[in-house]
Amino acid sequence: MEYFKKINKNPAIKIRSGGIIRGSYPLEKHEAEVVERFGIKIKGKPQGLSVNKIFWADLIIISADNVPRDLFKFKKHPIKVMVWKIRDFNSGEKEENIMKIVKQIIKKVEWFNKELKNEK
Repeated sequence: MEYFKKINKNPAIKIRSGGIIRGSYPLEKHEAEVVERFGIKIKGKPQGLSVNKIFWADLIIISADNVPRDLFKFKKHPIKVMVWKIRDFNSGEKEENIMKIVKQIIKKVEWFNKELKNEK
């Protein structure tokens, strides 16, 4: 979310983040340090996912590979869902694995931002 905010300057696009697997648990210190090497500063306390966040969204992007799309299927409130299938890193993950995952997320966010610009 922080990287998208950094590269997308369109004030009409509102985003929120909500974790399912890690919920409201912050990144470990070494994880945050690796992310910061990419110029991404994680701000604030992570937020878990809530029903209000789900129904607020026009689009939900599932970045992790272990979250099923069907979790967001509602008959009375259809929501567009995009799945990136990027492996989430685990507690105590090696630095090189975290870097690889962060690079994958950055690549997807840049692609998505480009797609948004092309929709205009």
